[in-house]
Amino acid sequence: MAADRTSTHDRRDRNPPAPSGRTADAHPVWDLLSRVRIAHHISGRIRLKLDLDLAASGFRLPSADALKQANAVLQRLPGIAAVRINPYARSCLIEYDPEQIPDAAWSDLLTGHDSAATATLQRLIAETLEERAVQAVVQEALPVPDRQ
Repeated sequence: MAADRTSTHDRRDRNPPAPSGRTADAHPVWDLLSRVRIAHHISGRIRLKLDLDLAASGFRLPSADALKQANAVLQRLPGIAAVRINPYARSCLIEYDPEQIPDAAWSDLLTGHDSAATATLQRLIAETLEERAVQAVVQEALPVPDRQ
């Protein structure tokens, strides 16, 4: 089991690092990562939970079709074997190849610890955010700006 270096409280208070040359607010996903915690982790399998009431924060649930398309994109990523997203439970189960994505990458990313493992995961996330199917899910889920 991968060691978790900080408490859940500490993870929530830190902003996750965005890829080099970008700020954490460059994409809404980077901001949401500050609210993600590891619920369970064994080598090759991790369950992530989002500690945020999405509806209360103005986020919307993406359509089933958009989630299905995004899920297909995620499963094609190098080192990712399977992804199961449960938007109602605000959780995501990821089966991955620890030879390609080091176990430490997940906790390092969520705690803001700079490491080679973090850089690997940041690169994968940044590439994924460029995929149209993932962009569609993000756009569907983003809060609608208040009109005054």
